Amino acid sequence: MTEITPEANEEFVRKVKELLEAITRKPYLVAEKQQLEKSIWAVYLDEDKIKIGENQGAYWVQEEKDGTIRIYSDQFYDVDDVASEEYNAHFLIEDDLLEKKNWEKYRKKVPGLIAELEAAEKTADEANKKYGTNIKLWARQKPLFETSFNAKGMSEDEKLHEIEKHARAMLESWELWREWAKDAGREIYMKTSKRRLSKAELVDDIITRLHDITKAVYTYGNRSFLEFR
Repeated sequence: MTEITPEANEEFVRKVKELLEAITRKPYLVAEKQQLEKSIWAVYLDEDKIKIGENQGAYWVQEEKDGTIRIYSDQFYDVDDVASEEYNAHFLIEDDLLEKKNWEKYRKKVPGLIAELEAAEKTADEANKKYGTNIKLWARQKPLFETSFNAKGMSEDEKLHEIEKHARAMLESWELWREWAKDAGREIYMKTSKRRLSKAELVDDIITRLHDITKAVYTYGNRSFLEFR
């Protein structure tokens, strides 16, 4: 049995876990006591049992000691790695790239990265309007989505209702951002990246695009599209 903090209602935490599993159709785990800091309980996605690329918009859910319940997505990527690999730009996180007021300043230097951060923020805003949530983009070294609500004084049923609402909004934000990154985002990086693709990478990208458009299987030499994935 997973050990949780004395303040946490074990039955309620189990209900949160089952709710998230029902919404996402993915397995979750209850955090051990040593994994908790300011929170009294937490439930998180079991990464070992999901596939790469699956929706991780509701990655971690926790209730803090002041009654705030927060939901975090998984991290997108490492900003420094993307800036370095795509634009030969280094150590930007030590500067002021991640402050929104400076995005315009860096648009010419790392256009794909800035466009992606803006797109992520836009998808969060769209979900907020639809669900009445307050999703924010944490534009730090490893960006992610975060939302929260004050659960102090709420019944367990009210908490579960709000958790479901916020989780669904987070999942939708993540999905919209991934769709943008796959299509419009990839186009921007292809046009602006300073990284030279190898022949295999270039062929893989072309085949992927053709398959996305036509849904047909393409081959290069003795390899089919499926073998490139």
